[in-house]
Parts: sequence; structure tokens; C-alpha cells
Amino acid sequence: SLGATKQDMHKIVQYSRNLLRNDRPIHLLGIGGVRDIFHGVRCGIDTFDCVHPTRIARHGGALVKASYWYETQNETPIPSNVLVKEEKHQLKILESRRSYDKACEFATANGLPQPSLPTRLNPKNLSPLQIYKNKKQEEVSPREHMVLTKSNVFDDPRPIDSTCNCYTCKNFSRSYLHHLFKAKEQLGGTLVTVHNVHFMNRLMRDIREG
Repeated sequence: SLGATKQDMHKIVQYSRNLLRNDRPIHLLGIGGVRDIFHGVRCGIDTFDCVHPTRIARHGGALVKASYWYETQNETPIPSNVLVKEEKHQLKILESRRSYDKACEFATANGLPQPSLPTRLNPKNLSPLQIYKNKKQEEVSPREHMVLTKSNVFDDPRPIDSTCNCYTCKNFSRSYLHHLFKAKEQLGGTLVTVHNVHFMNRLMRDIREG
């Protein structure tokens, strides 16, 4: 690796790139993370090679788009205590709205100025559910791969990526791949390697065409 952190590595790549000629293809060896590739392309790197896709595949790591992590977050059940707070909040909102409407009707009937909107009815004030969802969204840290050895996919019938047309995604589910890894079948690593290499080829194609 280059440097102690990702930031250090990116600085080293940028510095080294600036020392190289522009009329020759530039190859970056051993750097294969998705975000690292995007950084390298922005720096002017032309080609990459790295064991990253196959290495993580052997341990059940399947490359996915960042949107996967947000989709997973939406699938997480909302805690019951948050739902209870939300219900109470909505009841209070309803009470405030009724009181406010009556006050407005009274003011109109008597030629009085309209009352100001109660603080509780201000749309800028978030409900308990909105606060919870915002907090969870902030906690999401998109990774570049999902881990098929984890229990959250043991009964998941979906492919790794429904938009991927690789052999693995067209023929096998996350739950089956999970089973292969738990049974210590070499086929699991092979199938995920097929997906990861296809993912990287598609990524580089999209970058070239972008």
C-alpha cells in the first residue's frame, strides 16, 4: 500500500503522476478499490491491475454499487419505540391543527388578524420518525462490497446485483452463495470471483465511455 491512509495514498498517486510524461500510458499496480480507481482516473492513470476483486471473493466479498447500502438501510425494521413516539407526535399534530383551524375561523368571523402558526405545525420541525431516518442515513457508510458469509443473506433469494448479467448473478442467489461459503465449498469463491471480475470490467467500460 501507499501511505498510512487512503488520503496519503491518493496524495502519493497524484504527486507521482505529475512527474510522469503525458505521451505514454500510465499503469498503476496494486491499487484496485473502486473509489481508488476513480481517483486514479481523475489523476490521469490509464490502466490498473490488482488482486482485490479475487482476494475479497475468496472470503465472500461481492462487489456492489454504493446504492446497495442505502437499499439495505431502507429494509431495516424501524424500532417499535420510534413508531410509538411517531404515533404520539402525529396525534399532537392533529390536535394542534384542529385548535389552529378553530382559531383561524374565529379570527375570520370577528375580523381579527390570523393567528401565527404554532411551532408544532412548522414543517421545519422533524417528527421522531424523520429524525430517526435522517440519523440512520448519516450512519450509512457505503462499502464497495457485500459480505455473503453474513447471516443477513442466508435466506435472500435475490442475486448479488439484479442489474448484473454475469453468470453468477443470472444463475445463483445470495442465499445459495452464502450456503457455499458456510459449507466451505470452493465453488463459492469461484462464483463470486466471476461476478467481481465482471463488475470491474463493466466499471472500466463505463469509465471509458463516460
